[in-house]
Amino acid sequence: MENYIKKTLELLDIEKETEVNEAIENFATLSNRELELKGVTINKVKILNFSTGLSGRILVKLARASFVDNISTTSNKKSKNDENSDDDDENNFDLPPHKFSNGDIVGIRPSKSKPGTNHYYTGVVYKVDSRKIVIAYDDYEDSDPNNRPLLDEYFITVFAIDKLANDVTYKKIRESLEKLKSNVNKRTGNSDNGLVNILLNDGYQPSFNNSGGGFINKDKFEQSLVNKGLNQSQKDAISFSLSSNDIACIHGPPGTGKTTTVVEFIVQLVKSGKRVLACGPSNLSVDNMLEKLLEYPSSTNGVLINATRVGHPTRILPQLLKHTLDHKTKNSEGGQIIKGIKDEIKSLSKQLLKVKQQSERRVIQSTIKDLRVDLKNREKSLIQQVIKNSNVILSTNTGASDSSLKGNDDFDWVVIDECAQALEASCWIPIQKGRRLLLAGDHQQLPPTIHSMEAAKMGLSITLFERIIKQYGDQVSRLLNVQYRMNHKIMDWSSMEFYNSKMIADKSVSNHLLTTDAQSKIRHTLTTTCPLLMIDTSGCDMEESQDDEGESKFNNGEVVVVKRHIEKLVECGVKPNDIGVITPYNGQVKLLKSYLSKSYPLMEIGTVDGFQGREKDVIIISMVRSNSDAPHKVGFLTEDRRTNVAITRARKHVVVVCDTDTISSHEPLKRMVDYFKTNGLFRSALEYTENEFLPSDTDDWDIGLNQEDNNNKTTTTTTTTTNNDSNKKSKTELLKDKKNKKSIEEKEKKKNKDDSEKQEVKEKLKLQLETIVNTFMKTSMESHSFPSTLSSYERLVVHELAEKNKLNHQSVGEGENRIITISKKLKTKELNKNDENSDDNDENEEDQDNDDEQKESDGTTTNSSTNKTKKKKKKAKKPTSTTTTTTSSAAPKKKSIDKKSADELLKEFESIELTEVDLRICGMKGCGKNVEILGRVCQFCTHKYCTQHALYEIHGCGEKAKFQARADWFKQHGEAKKNVVAHEKLQKSLNDLSSARKKQPTSSKKK
Repeated sequence: MENYIKKTLELLDIEKETEVNEAIENFATLSNRELELKGVTINKVKILNFSTGLSGRILVKLARASFVDNISTTSNKKSKNDENSDDDDENNFDLPPHKFSNGDIVGIRPSKSKPGTNHYYTGVVYKVDSRKIVIAYDDYEDSDPNNRPLLDEYFITVFAIDKLANDVTYKKIRESLEKLKSNVNKRTGNSDNGLVNILLNDGYQPSFNNSGGGFINKDKFEQSLVNKGLNQSQKDAISFSLSSNDIACIHGPPGTGKTTTVVEFIVQLVKSGKRVLACGPSNLSVDNMLEKLLEYPSSTNGVLINATRVGHPTRILPQLLKHTLDHKTKNSEGGQIIKGIKDEIKSLSKQLLKVKQQSERRVIQSTIKDLRVDLKNREKSLIQQVIKNSNVILSTNTGASDSSLKGNDDFDWVVIDECAQALEASCWIPIQKGRRLLLAGDHQQLPPTIHSMEAAKMGLSITLFERIIKQYGDQVSRLLNVQYRMNHKIMDWSSMEFYNSKMIADKSVSNHLLTTDAQSKIRHTLTTTCPLLMIDTSGCDMEESQDDEGESKFNNGEVVVVKRHIEKLVECGVKPNDIGVITPYNGQVKLLKSYLSKSYPLMEIGTVDGFQGREKDVIIISMVRSNSDAPHKVGFLTEDRRTNVAITRARKHVVVVCDTDTISSHEPLKRMVDYFKTNGLFRSALEYTENEFLPSDTDDWDIGLNQEDNNNKTTTTTTTTTNNDSNKKSKTELLKDKKNKKSIEEKEKKKNKDDSEKQEVKEKLKLQLETIVNTFMKTSMESHSFPSTLSSYERLVVHELAEKNKLNHQSVGEGENRIITISKKLKTKELNKNDENSDDNDENEEDQDNDDEQKESDGTTTNSSTNKTKKKKKKAKKPTSTTTTTTSSAAPKKKSIDKKSADELLKEFESIELTEVDLRICGMKGCGKNVEILGRVCQFCTHKYCTQHALYEIHGCGEKAKFQARADWFKQHGEAKKNVVAHEKLQKSLNDLSSARKKQPTSSKKK
């Protein structure tokens, strides 16, 4: 135990030092502009106004200097030029992208002063939006008058706001660990608290009673539940936790109603007379519990639920302020007395400034001192009274160390929600204030942010929830397996990847889409009826870039694609405030906001980490990473829990914009890509950037086009009979199935018809050629040449007919210029000598014809067949362009070849089994890219290839392409040369005839 405490303190010191040094280094070395780009400074702001907040705190509202100046100008004079100002100017009024959020500690200083120094005040961010930031200060009068501007200078001074490092949290955690250390028995090495021993020592085991937390049976337990809408897994988790004697865990994946379950558990404890301390890692997580707790009736079966929120009022949601400790103390009867004492002290302090006599001053000072002592005692008593009367106290983990809770270490239960997002060390603050502990969270989502990589690697990033789950498993934990957020296709990937396929989509959300709501006016299109969409940027020249600081990345191409998709959604009727755009990188967030915030001010844009715990109907994820050099780099996308959070933010429609080549280098992301390809809609980014590739988006997405859904679970048990399955299908699905079946039948009929027609055509061609050959044999002609227009099949038939009728047959030319000549036998010895060579050449020719015929009838060939053709050409002794003569003499041969008739060859040809080629996948072996939308068909092998493998030389058709190019050139230039020669001969003959006619008259005269 002591070793654990020692190691944890060391890791905390490393983390604190890293965070503080990072802030100091930034302010010492970077300019205002660079700090603003990093998001830790907001420069060039002016004060809009002052106001008084709760507990007398001063609220200062600041905005861009240009925005404040514009308001001043507009209020003084309303000219036409001001009314017709450009939108570009209005866009400059927004605050720059930043990392400021509610509760952050900030300092305000003159804009031109050195960053991180000369702060007039330090305060807490009370509220922030796109144009304004409100900062709360405790008391203006307590600040140094020499270090602040005069009141009349406030509204003309240009300020800068710095986000400051907060070491208060570290101090509180260290104090808690020191307290834990002091309670360790030095002799045994254990703590007097049994709960602490279970959490820190392997020798201790959790224990449970069988009474279900005091309930005799299951029926009584379910009757006692206030929330009657809980599912069975939630009921089991509550019952199980109530039966714990020390620790229990509720594992709640996204959308499973974890906080709802925790709140019902708290209500059950209150009903049994228990006091509860409910905590969370952030103010928002605590406020969520309080909001849900307040939804319960104020009195449940005669038991009053009195909840009090402890914490800084500026960090609490405004609608919950009346339930805070500050509000309750100030508005109670004792609070009015305290207010009177404060007013009296203030009045006496002013009077003291005017009195000059020493004796009178002493009397006033003594009175003020007595009043301050009385005030302190009354405030302490009043706070203790409010805490004692509350049966539920809520605070953050570090807020549990507040002075108001000092000495209150006797809570029956401590509940920590979102425990998987909290540092384990911070959890020890509330744990030491109770006897039993409930942890709720999901360790498959993002862990707490750690600044020091060294501390993270040494174990600081491992949360208490994750450690206990791994240590005890189902012995202390129950899984909530019914989710109420996502369409089941969005859920299934997360369920398979992170939750052992145990998740179930409630029937209320299992099949909901953007168009499901009856009141929705969203148009039915491919986009709006598909829950999963992946837009692939690979091969589209959309590579990542790095920002000026080199700390974050962005991708301009993906931003364009995201914008185009949002435009499509909005055109279909989707509201911008139902859309969330998230990305892992801050640089991409800045770029997205610059492109989208002006057109869609209500649409939320942020990081994946910042969106944890949120949800939207539509989530668009820009993955950013795209690099061509292998091995591909995906950065912290390798944190799979971040991907889980990103995908599960969506309710009805999730879009992933990514380079599939790059992210597929990480195996879990590759599985995600495969899942989207199989179960969703897959598109290329070119469809959003190039008009010629724009897809049709007028029909519904057909789920039947993908593989059958095997994980369409509901909360009820489904039967396996065919009739029941068909009855459960909707009318739309049945119509689609019928349409698909009819389409398949029509394709089969068409294929059979085409095959019969082709066979008839072949028979007719064969008869025609046979008639020509028979006619030739009856004539006295020695030879007959067939034209070069013959197809490969017709040339094959001619060769076979020549063999059958014992005719010589020779082939001249290449490709389309090939001419076949048949001739009657000549009885010469020379021909017999060349018989062997002629047969070999004929075999090569016939083989080539067979290959051509196979291409013509099939339309698809594999790379292996192409390679075989190349090998045959290399083995041939003479090129096909030479003239060869073949005889069927009985001269002895080195190799005996069995001759087959044309019918036998045709039967063998038709019996060849052709393997199906998936034209949606690149034909290059090992590639696997989708070419259904973008691809190029090779004219030689008829395969379809992606843009990277479309070149003939790459996929193996280079020789054929060269051969075709030479033939085209020969045809073009050879014919031209022949025409020139013919023209010259004709001209010469005309000249000769003309000269002959001129000479004849002269010769007759001489006679």
